[in-house]
Amino acid sequence: MLSWQQFRARLHGVSWPSGWRWTHRAGWSLAALTVATGIAIVWQPTHGLFIRYLLDLRLLHSVVGFILAAGLGVAAGALFPRRRNRLDWIAFSVILGVLTVSGVYLLFPQALGPSFSAPALAIHLWATWALVAFVAFHASRKLLVIRLREGPLLSDRRRFLGETARYFLGAAFLTWLGPMFMGSAGASGAGTTEEGSWQYYTVTGGFPDIARSRYRLVVDGLVRHAATYSYDDLLGLPRAAFTWNFQCVTGWVVAHVAWEGVALATLMERAGLGSGASYAVFHSADGIYVDALSLEDIRNSRPILALTMEGKPVTSLHGGPVRLFVPNMFGYKSVKWVNRITFAERRPVGTWEAQGYPAEAWIAPGLPTPRYTPHTPS
Repeated sequence: MLSWQQFRARLHGVSWPSGWRWTHRAGWSLAALTVATGIAIVWQPTHGLFIRYLLDLRLLHSVVGFILAAGLGVAAGALFPRRRNRLDWIAFSVILGVLTVSGVYLLFPQALGPSFSAPALAIHLWATWALVAFVAFHASRKLLVIRLREGPLLSDRRRFLGETARYFLGAAFLTWLGPMFMGSAGASGAGTTEEGSWQYYTVTGGFPDIARSRYRLVVDGLVRHAATYSYDDLLGLPRAAFTWNFQCVTGWVVAHVAWEGVALATLMERAGLGSGASYAVFHSADGIYVDALSLEDIRNSRPILALTMEGKPVTSLHGGPVRLFVPNMFGYKSVKWVNRITFAERRPVGTWEAQGYPAEAWIAPGLPTPRYTPHTPS
């Protein structure tokens, strides 16, 4: 067993010059901060806990990640000629490179299009777990919990390839264990499709499970004809279908989602807006979430109350049985589990807007508006 002095010596790398030891510590500290802020942004329990700080956390995550990537380039140029730690630098550089590229796609999804941005979140998440695994494996190796021979790794190709394989197999195993343990690949946090990865968020910590037979939608407020619709009533209304991307304010995109439901304009026409009605206020069955759209936003975005996604009824995780979908706006405007729409003269402060998100949530100017032809179901 290691003595405390031996442990400290190996942990702090006393064979390194003092300046490089501090650089090493700073690098791993920044990596830990990057991982921690990333988990806080996307993992459901921490996402809900830090909901009012998410914009600041996203900025901190991006800045620290950029500093880490830039610092690695400088340090690698100085240390890479040293053969002793070459394997560490290769593994760390590959993982950080993947994180950097996928992170850029998440920050600027419109610049490169959904075909590149849609898989970015899944890649970024798995690369994050690879970094966590690398840290654990690296620390174990340095403390001789896992013994790998040091020395001039490139002097013996077979030994280099063998140790590289062992290194990455160990990291891959821990990468597989991480999401299993944290639940980041399960129903509580995310779902992966061919067109990208969904993240399922809720401000209450739970997902309302509403049977379609018990579902009711109230339309009231400044209207001439207030009404209550059952799920079957909505199925009987003229419906609109189109394929459109879904994008979260945190950057991830799911491309080419097939939506079908009742155009909000259809319900507005049936309700007959009264004098002074300027906003549609959407309430969620979770009892907390609320958001609003101006009539101008509704005309420009053509939102629907989605009944199906990808040809199947909207699930509870996605906000079913009925959820709002607002094309060309960030996902927090597409209220889940909608059970009431109230037309009002003034815009209330939405749940996310109260945490600092903008009320006008347009993804980018000049995006096309979805074209759909309402049809009456047979």
